[in-house]
Amino acid sequence: MNLLRALVVHCDDDVGTRLTGMLALCGFDAIVAKDTLGALRLASEDGIDLIVTDIDDAKLGGLELLDLVGRGVFGAPPPPVIGCVSQKDVAVSQRSSRVLCTAFLNLPLTMENLIAALDSALPVDHHDERQIA
Repeated sequence: MNLLRALVVHCDDDVGTRLTGMLALCGFDAIVAKDTLGALRLASEDGIDLIVTDIDDAKLGGLELLDLVGRGVFGAPPPPVIGCVSQKDVAVSQRSSRVLCTAFLNLPLTMENLIAALDSALPVDHHDERQIA
């Protein structure tokens, strides 16, 4: 069985590490980049099946990353994108990126929130490929 490849783009090392670990528990081969340039470099090395990114971080270039995904830079068709948003920013984030994100991961990070976002983002045929531990 081939694992789906997930790219986590987050400038906070702790959050990036935690997300990659949680995705691994959900059956993904997860890699992490700190910003859009790092994401582009990693995506060019390996195919990406899913992107999880902080869409509100100006240092990260979250909206710029979403624009690049929409333009096919990460493949065609583009991989699904899960946008990480804090509870207080959900409404603003969802309005600004509704067209660009497939699903949203409400923070704080919990396995329940991640699984809900994965279920919203991935096509039904991918659900059988995930083995949640």
